[in-house]
Amino acid sequence: MNPDFSIDMLKGFLRARVKITAFMTAFPNPPLTVVDLPKGEAAAKTALRRQAGVSASEFEQAWHGRPISGDAQARLWRSLGVNPEAHGVRLAASSTKETADAA
Repeated sequence: MNPDFSIDMLKGFLRARVKITAFMTAFPNPPLTVVDLPKGEAAAKTALRRQAGVSASEFEQAWHGRPISGDAQARLWRSLGVNPEAHGVRLAASSTKETADAA
């Protein structure tokens, strides 16, 4: 199986992490209100962006599935607990990728 590190996959994982974090933050103090969720999502996005060490612009580009640098993609993936290089993939600009030579 070949792992998919496309910008679309990154977009999906970023959105899932933010939703999960926002819901997990709200559960210790139920009930969850409509007002709590957007605040929780905004806080989760900011925390994830800071953990990755990417700019707000780079994060927003990835959030919307737009091309960003390979380095920024790799940092975002690592902040999600996934290291593309461990799978033999070196991310290039936009959604392209290069396979690292094993030799």
